Amino acid sequence: MPASVLQGAFTAGELAPSLAARIDLEKYSKGCRLLKNFLVQPHGGAVKRPGFVLLDELPGEATLVPFVFSQSQAYCLVFGEKWLRIATPEGFILDGQGQPYHIASPYTLAQAKELSYVQSADVLFLAVHGVRPTRLMRYGHTDWRFEAMNFAAPLSAPAWNTRTVTNNWSEYPLAYAKNTAYVSEYDPDTESRYYYRINEDLFRKVDKSNTQVVQNVQFINGARKSDDSVSPAQLVTPYSYYVTAVNSEGKESGLSAPANITGPAANNWQSGDYIQLYWHPVSGAAEYRVYKASYSGRPGFVASVTATHWADHNSSPSITEGAPTYNEPFPAGDYPGAVCIFEQRLVFASSPNRPQTIWLSKSGDYGK
Repeated sequence: MPASVLQGAFTAGELAPSLAARIDLEKYSKGCRLLKNFLVQPHGGAVKRPGFVLLDELPGEATLVPFVFSQSQAYCLVFGEKWLRIATPEGFILDGQGQPYHIASPYTLAQAKELSYVQSADVLFLAVHGVRPTRLMRYGHTDWRFEAMNFAAPLSAPAWNTRTVTNNWSEYPLAYAKNTAYVSEYDPDTESRYYYRINEDLFRKVDKSNTQVVQNVQFINGARKSDDSVSPAQLVTPYSYYVTAVNSEGKESGLSAPANITGPAANNWQSGDYIQLYWHPVSGAAEYRVYKASYSGRPGFVASVTATHWADHNSSPSITEGAPTYNEPFPAGDYPGAVCIFEQRLVFASSPNRPQTIWLSKSGDYGK
């Protein structure tokens, strides 16, 4: 007849079927093939679990996702067929009418069961094939919002500004004929150019003005010889300038169209020569970043300004601070099925058409 064996502890819990004959293991004598509806106590015994309390009934089949902000703020997200409800240990969150808080979800039940997710503070990043990567944001206890992630530039790129300005003239009367020459000075604050006619270093202002179209990019030949006449410049090097807009959060737009001009070689600029740039303001911009390239090469950073104009006095671009580019990472609905966070980068992976590809965000910037 079978022998009865006294089991004094259940601390090993349920054992895998592959361990059914491993009587040589110490845990074998403290484990069970099946331990159902019991709670194992730390000192070895097992007690029957308490019963459940009916908190509410769901409108249909659902799957569960955890959302844990802290020990005191933990939620259970209940995803159904295109809907979401949110539960706490005390029951479902209620809206202002005393009904369960219920919002629309972008996921079918089948997609919800396949969700990949990772949490950062009040944000749950979600990924699944067939739906654009999405953030579930907790703005308040009864204010949760799904936001499809946008990988486009946060601001519009600046447009170059070609303007009509007033030229104010000053002339010397023609009492002396020798050493006569024209010089000019441009004031970007008043958008006016002042012209002088030089003769024996004597000047006299005459009321005279006209208008002139000022291009978005201009080379200003401001170099002077010893007699204060203009020193000709050798315009042999092609330059391209680009501008981006930056908002108050430090997010940068894409590049503007290039503004092309020919100027002196980098080693042949003269004191007083410069290239002047003008662009239109961008709504929401806190500052602008200027990039420069020569011979159609890679643009590098040269300046950060709050005004909508800037003068280049032969600045050397920093190629290590390259200009931003924005491309749609998931064209034609080829959305990733996995998401995680790795070393302060948001990581997406495994789209249907590119199952072995991963995409990483900028460090410390999870994007929108």
